[in-house]
Amino acid sequence: MSNFFEQDVKERVRQAVDIVDLVGSYLELRRSGPGFSALCPWHDDSKPSLQVNPARQSWKCWVCNIGGDVFSFVQQREGVGFRQALEMLAQRAGIELPQQRQAAKTKAGDPNDKPTLYRAAAWAEEQFHQALLNSEQAAPARRYLAERGINRESVERHRIGFAPTGWDFLTRMGPANGFSEPVLEAVNLAVQGSRGYYDRFRGRLMFPIRDIESRPIAFGGRIIPELQSGEEAKYLNSSETRLFSKSENLYALDLVREAVRKDHHLVIVEGYTDVVAAFQAGLKNVVAVLGTALGERHLKLMRRLFADRLTLVLDGDEAGQKTADRVLELFVSRQLDLRVATLPGGMDPADYFQREGLDRFRSLLDEAPDALEHKLLRLNRRLGPNPGLHQVNEAIEEMLQLLASVPTGLEQSGPSRLRVAQVMSRIARQFQLNEQQLRERIAVIRSAGRSIRSEQARVQNSGSPPVSAEPLAVKDAELLKILIQNPSLVPIARDAIKVSELVTEQARQIYQTLITLDQAGVTPHFHQLMNTLDDPQYKSLIVELDELATKMSEETSESPEARLEQLIKKHRTQQSWSHNQKLVFELESNSTDQSQELDILQQCLELQRKRQGITDPTDG
Repeated sequence: MSNFFEQDVKERVRQAVDIVDLVGSYLELRRSGPGFSALCPWHDDSKPSLQVNPARQSWKCWVCNIGGDVFSFVQQREGVGFRQALEMLAQRAGIELPQQRQAAKTKAGDPNDKPTLYRAAAWAEEQFHQALLNSEQAAPARRYLAERGINRESVERHRIGFAPTGWDFLTRMGPANGFSEPVLEAVNLAVQGSRGYYDRFRGRLMFPIRDIESRPIAFGGRIIPELQSGEEAKYLNSSETRLFSKSENLYALDLVREAVRKDHHLVIVEGYTDVVAAFQAGLKNVVAVLGTALGERHLKLMRRLFADRLTLVLDGDEAGQKTADRVLELFVSRQLDLRVATLPGGMDPADYFQREGLDRFRSLLDEAPDALEHKLLRLNRRLGPNPGLHQVNEAIEEMLQLLASVPTGLEQSGPSRLRVAQVMSRIARQFQLNEQQLRERIAVIRSAGRSIRSEQARVQNSGSPPVSAEPLAVKDAELLKILIQNPSLVPIARDAIKVSELVTEQARQIYQTLITLDQAGVTPHFHQLMNTLDDPQYKSLIVELDELATKMSEETSESPEARLEQLIKKHRTQQSWSHNQKLVFELESNSTDQSQELDILQQCLELQRKRQGITDPTDG
């Protein structure tokens, strides 16, 4: 939830950016009644499903069930967080954003000042790049690039650089250019030792790592064989900083967005030079991991790029195959179409492009087996021609574990159900097993997995539960629809219905926000609510509730006040029934003495009288 300090600037940006102009700059809009519609870019849309409401300044795709305001549209379309979307829209509107409260504690030139760190990273990128182009020391680096077939255009596109072999290339020049040694350390370009600061990267080819907005945030340094003097690591990557997280970035991420949006296919390789070689050959949808295994956050990043199909390109050696084993279940369990392409002869992609060319590489991608097929082929190769019984059992169990990770929803229909069935049949035929027994074993594995996940969730969520993805309860939705369109009724609802009485976390969060705004003296109307809740999931839900509320108000003659009164009565009835059930349980449990039983019976009678509208008798 946003704090009230930010509300004014967000409202100014929201009012300055017309949602029709914004969405129209990305999609072709057509007039549809009082609003506009467009083909939704997030699903295979044959008729315009994305609706834009100029009066409410909102958008919604009812097929994808996503929507919101100008901020959430940019978040969804550009794959950025809220703050980045705010900055992008402010720039579009010509509005200068004030520093965030956290940034108010720092000043320009401070190691904790993020704008300073961004400028330092950009300055270092330029120094490395110019060193590669002009320094005599960089001659071995230029020869290495020539040997790998990397041309000047690629060097410029990827801003490849060179870190000289000395210890103070950056630390010597930094202060004179406004970047102190602590600032360079904060960007992981300098290291503090017993004798002072020295450069972290030395004698390496430098690959700038950029965020989605093409800002340098980190570096990857590859050792140059000609300059290697000892046991240095082949790659040296920036450590985590305020600007950079390995698990939330991919190399060349900022360069692939348009290509991926056209064909929804993303290719993942392991090395920086592999990406450079792919772009140079004409393949523009290739990224590389950053010295860490693919993880959950990477998958979210890939989804933001709208990649429906992912192809993992691995070296043909054992290390490459083990990499595939580590990520297969992650991809399969997240409903992503993963293919695995294995390069022959231990070649890496850069070698393959140089020797075989783009067409052969494209054929390799087209022929890449899906994750389940790749796993089955790999297990068969591992078993060999005469496997022992123990080896066979291990291989079958490993394959069933992977099949069990496929969400059951996927198996109910479509290509995924067919694919799982085909793999199951192949295992049954190959090992002469009963297919029904295999299915029963998968069910057991799934059941065990659910029990473990349930216990993990119980422990992890004992403090603050995660946002529920389940639909709103009917009464919760009715309450929120009334209040979103009639914020003056919030005090009445607050006094009668507790936040804790609502069923889902989503409903409770929106209801609590309405109450908090009202108590702060701010009318919690639609736009104020949208500005306060930055999460796109909540924005989409608020748009949906408001849309449904508008339709309901057109179809009913009942006033909002009357509808709220009826809803409050239902809540009280439900509370009364729940309390009565508790009392009955206490009586049936035989855990009470005679005086307590009489008291409980009296309470039950009182609740029954209230439900029937009977008043207490009076004397006289």
